[in-house]
Amino acid sequence: MKSFFALVVALFILCSCSFAQKAVLLKRFMAIDSLSDYQFAADNVFVPRQSYFEGYQISTGKAFATDNTAVVYRMQRFGSAGSAILYNSTRQDGFGHLTASDHATTRKLLDKVVGVNFVNGSKFTFVVNASTDGPSGLYATDGTVAGTKALMQYDYVSPYDVKAIYAAAEDKVYFALYRDTVADIYQTDGTAAGTRLIGRVENEATSSNLSSYDQSFFLKDGEHVYYVVSKYIAGEAYTTAASCYLVASGGIQHTGTYQNISTYEEGWQIKDGAAYSFDGVAGYFTKAEGGKSVSFLKANYGLFVGEFQDKVLLLANQSNKVGYDLYETDGTEAGTKLIQTQVVRSKVIEFDGKLYFWATTSRYGTELWQYDGRSAALVEDIKAGEAGFLSFPDPQFQIVDNTLYFAAAVADVQNSHAINLELYKLSGNAGSIYLSTFADYNRNGQQEASEPFLPYQHFELGEDGRQIYTSHNLTKLNLDNGSYTLSLKPQQGWKMATGQETVELVLPLHENQTFTFGLVPEQEITAVEAKLVSLAPPRCGFLTTYELSYLNKGTRQASGKIQLVPEKQFSLISANPAPDVVSGDTLQWNLSGLELQQHGLIQLHFRMPTFESMGDTLTSVVLTKFQSAGSTTVAADTSMLQQILLCSYDPNDIQVNPVGVTEKHLTKKDQPLEYLIRFQNTGNAEAINIMVANSIEENLDLRSLRILGSSHPMYTSVRNNTLHFYFDNILLPDSTSNEPGSHGYVLYAIKPKAGLPDSTRIENTADIYFDYNPPIHTNTVFSTLVTELPAVKTDGPLAAGKNTEKADLTVFPNPASNTLALEWQGSMQGRSSYYIVNSLGQEVLRGEFTGRATSSIPVTHLGRGFYFVRVINNGKTACKRLVLQ
Repeated sequence: MKSFFALVVALFILCSCSFAQKAVLLKRFMAIDSLSDYQFAADNVFVPRQSYFEGYQISTGKAFATDNTAVVYRMQRFGSAGSAILYNSTRQDGFGHLTASDHATTRKLLDKVVGVNFVNGSKFTFVVNASTDGPSGLYATDGTVAGTKALMQYDYVSPYDVKAIYAAAEDKVYFALYRDTVADIYQTDGTAAGTRLIGRVENEATSSNLSSYDQSFFLKDGEHVYYVVSKYIAGEAYTTAASCYLVASGGIQHTGTYQNISTYEEGWQIKDGAAYSFDGVAGYFTKAEGGKSVSFLKANYGLFVGEFQDKVLLLANQSNKVGYDLYETDGTEAGTKLIQTQVVRSKVIEFDGKLYFWATTSRYGTELWQYDGRSAALVEDIKAGEAGFLSFPDPQFQIVDNTLYFAAAVADVQNSHAINLELYKLSGNAGSIYLSTFADYNRNGQQEASEPFLPYQHFELGEDGRQIYTSHNLTKLNLDNGSYTLSLKPQQGWKMATGQETVELVLPLHENQTFTFGLVPEQEITAVEAKLVSLAPPRCGFLTTYELSYLNKGTRQASGKIQLVPEKQFSLISANPAPDVVSGDTLQWNLSGLELQQHGLIQLHFRMPTFESMGDTLTSVVLTKFQSAGSTTVAADTSMLQQILLCSYDPNDIQVNPVGVTEKHLTKKDQPLEYLIRFQNTGNAEAINIMVANSIEENLDLRSLRILGSSHPMYTSVRNNTLHFYFDNILLPDSTSNEPGSHGYVLYAIKPKAGLPDSTRIENTADIYFDYNPPIHTNTVFSTLVTELPAVKTDGPLAAGKNTEKADLTVFPNPASNTLALEWQGSMQGRSSYYIVNSLGQEVLRGEFTGRATSSIPVTHLGRGFYFVRVINNGKTACKRLVLQ
């Protein structure tokens, strides 16, 4: 009878109330890998672990774990087919395999996979597969072994270089395959018979063919599909041309060519046939239509994120501050409106007539916002306080059964070096209650002023086992209207003082009510834990950041001191907060009134020892001494951090080719100078945006500038005689998690101005900006220009011998990506030997050939970067620079 009455009351209140949208927490994934993505697949969400996926099924509200797959590659792109996730996994045979997993089974779809890329459709998923054994291929899959079918084979390229798009109106995928300077455009319906060539795009003879893979892409305009190919114009400094083609089953049609606009996909949007883009040279957003181009918004850089209510949406950075501002526009200055400042660079979504996106404010941190076409508003302060959510990994949205779900990462408050992923649904039929857990020292069931909140107490909600953790004050809990059983699972060392650990909830009957739980310690203890960690490996001479974190894990408020004895070879640069006492080699911080589970952080910057100490063990010691309130006992603890000092070459540098002869680097005046600027992310997190600034001396002719290659998609602008190379959204991994993938470069050529006197010295230095960090200054290279070079013997690590006769060599293509060929120029005898050497002087490949030219030499396994190729024949030697991309 009691439960029936509660149900009647709940229904009555439900019928008489209107509800605002609330974010209802469904699942918390603990300690996720911040360098790996996660994936929605229909009503499932998958979070990668080392050898399996942890999952949650929205329709049933049940958590699950997939079968063990041996190893799940980090930092890969995932796909989906129905409710299954698609990914590349390594099994016991040592090869990668295309694998599908759902909440029930895991199955291997393809063998011996190097890399895969996906385009998701409604009936099939388009798969680009690079194979280690035999030709690579294009496939369609529905996530089952029987439903995985080959569409066609293709010559090996990176799977990410095959551009493709799904056209929902036709239920077909369009894709482009590149062959030299030609892009073949195909259409497929998911069958081999239905995969056919529909057109061909050829690069104009005036282009320099800069990385055609990275500068071509498909776009959608409603039901229409467009293909865009961008390139630099030979002989015209930092000038780009982008050709746009309408793609359909009947063929392709050229719709226009545009100059000086973005060469990357996010910098474009096509709406009603008009091309919206960002001009990185002029620093404006533009709209091109009917042969005319109009600039409508000035910005440092920007990108497009979709449409809403017949307007184009864009993100613009208009100052040196972090983040973007969200605008809607019709392509005119008057029709461009600011929606919200400080918007996170991630996907937006339209749902139920509103636009949802993530933005950051000083009051709420990063939270979910909505826009109804008139004004933007915070959906809810989901993570109460200033911290909010994290912007990496990217927050994601998913619509299931006309309900909006979203996932976003949060910092783990108990472990400053871990992050968790939280899954929510947006509900218009939900209410709120509040939870209070406190230290009920007097066991009267009432929270007194001297009895602090107990954070991180664990609750389980109902049969679905939903996990809730309390905070340092009242904890708000959103729930869909209905009946629930809420059970407290006290932290180890605590127990209920009075009352029950389980309560019955009915919403909306208990709307905004507070449920209080008083706990007492099983045993009184004093324990303050302090640990020192470094945010990057200690490198010779580097400034390294350390964090000294502390946490009161005892049962009472505590006061005392933390002492740090850093490695004696460290040089302290700064500490925040500053130590209260410095005595000899000891730093001391005095802390009073440290509440239960209160944590804090002290950040220190130390200069590392020089290379003379390379390989030394660096030892730092942390000591704590604390007393609990009302106790005379002092609890002491000690922890130690030991590290090995690392030394290495500077990975951020600039090189010039030709190097020049003698110590003056003598170089002929009419010789173009090739500059290679290399960079590496040696931090402890992926770099989202990288910009390389390179001031050009007045004795160099900017009109002769030619971009020869780059490791990743980028665009170039020139301002005040300075080149700016923008690698937007590069997501360059850090060297500690993926050393081979942490490198990047840009290569360009430029000629000296005519008429310069002999002995003119040309210097060049670059500045490399990783996100919003201070610039890294490279070394300085120089060339001394002369009319004729003196006779100098060839010597050094790339020479065949001290008195070898030089010959000429052709390397093609250069830059190369998959294979290359070598052709000897001049007289020759017998067999020739070739050697490929990396930028560190290490030989990475060698071979022999007869005749003037080699057959194709595969180089895909060498990785992107800068190399030398040397060929020796009968005492003659030839050497050329090679770029792999």
